[in-house]
Amino acid sequence: MLIQFIDRLRNVVGVAAEQPLPTTPLRRLGVARNLTVGAASVEVALTSTCTAVSLVMLGCDARVKISTAGTDAVATDHRLMDGERIDVSVEPGSTVAAIAESGAGTLAISELV
Repeated sequence: MLIQFIDRLRNVVGVAAEQPLPTTPLRRLGVARNLTVGAASVEVALTSTCTAVSLVMLGCDARVKISTAGTDAVATDHRLMDGERIDVSVEPGSTVAAIAESGAGTLAISELV
């Protein structure tokens, strides 16, 4: 069954049987940050060499924006629900901004290097 799944996956991504499947290598944990999120947008600058982050929202639903220029998060930015985790690539020198949809919570940020 696993071999059939891998064969189907190869067809979907267009990789011949003799070629390796494309993968993203695991990254190491870098700086950990906790951003208190509430009714006003807050932001934190990532380490200048950071190229990926793992974000976990705890305590409330929030809107999140990642940008290379200091900016505010607004109600139309990407939604991260309470308990949700997402890993994303970022440009070096990025900032993470967040605003709660209601209530307050913590955005746990793990820089991945």
